[in-house]
Amino acid sequence: GGDSRLLAALLKKHKIMIPAFTYGAEESEDMTIAEEVTNHLKMPHHRLSISPDFLKHYLKAAVYNTGGYVSALNFHGISTRENVKKICDIYISGLYGNNYLGYISWFLFKLSQAGSSGARREIHHKLFDNDQVLESLERLMSFGIDRQALIDGFFGILDKYPCQYLRDTWMMFDHFEVNSQSSLAGFWLENDMLEFRSPYCDRDLLEFNLQIPMQYKIMMHLGRHIWTNHYPGLGIIKHQRTGLPLNTTIKKLIVQEVARRILKKRRPPGIIEYSAVFEHELKDWLKEFLLSKDSLIRDYLNMDTVTIRIGTHTEFDSANAEQLGRLLTLEQVLRVIETN
Repeated sequence: GGDSRLLAALLKKHKIMIPAFTYGAEESEDMTIAEEVTNHLKMPHHRLSISPDFLKHYLKAAVYNTGGYVSALNFHGISTRENVKKICDIYISGLYGNNYLGYISWFLFKLSQAGSSGARREIHHKLFDNDQVLESLERLMSFGIDRQALIDGFFGILDKYPCQYLRDTWMMFDHFEVNSQSSLAGFWLENDMLEFRSPYCDRDLLEFNLQIPMQYKIMMHLGRHIWTNHYPGLGIIKHQRTGLPLNTTIKKLIVQEVARRILKKRRPPGIIEYSAVFEHELKDWLKEFLLSKDSLIRDYLNMDTVTIRIGTHTEFDSANAEQLGRLLTLEQVLRVIETN
């Protein structure tokens, strides 16, 4: 979809090189796609094997941000703002890729501090040069995107801002994730953004998970429960985040619901049902966001298709929900780039 692989490819074609990382199990789909992309773009790439114990050690030492949010560097790395400014050119928080890529970012940062260590030399010897057919970017066509128009439009944006300007600008939008099993999830932020994803390879990170304040854990558990009850399709999507914002009243509702469950109180009269919020207020926001004046002017998407997706977003259709997530992600990324 319109994810970081596409963005990295566009930047590379524009002669701007930015590190991008993929983390996954051996022979996983994520790793296969990453290799296809890099081979197709003729970009140098490496495969690393990293010990879970190593990850847990550095997560505990440096990753947790007491401000209550997860940040991304080099597209997906996880760090504090101070570390971001030391090691990356463009800082985009929440570019909707696999957050576990952040472990690789931190790992490479530690290697750079270590100088010309044996580990660094080993990394540079592990290059791949086989040529595979790229299919990932073709998936954009699944929901009516004119890929060439998207690429041309992206280049138009970059033409307005020279490379040095991009390097001096920290383009960012904060997010949080809601998932009952994700150790990198559960933060409520000022912008009322709900980010949903499926659990993925995070069960060994108990030390980091234990550092998440209890109030955030309660919210993320309940948030997962609400979404899977009212939108079963969202609950089964793999490696996909919908990036759907919540109405500001949801925070109050969740706090009241948690209190009711803990204290076993009856729900007071007049509290709006979760389903009503999602089915009505969320649909209005989707129309406003995806069918906005800016979106229509860009003309990257088949707006008839987008309208149909919005109209049926409450149906139990995981494919439809996944496409909505990609559309929302693409629109959010474009807005951030255009704003900056």
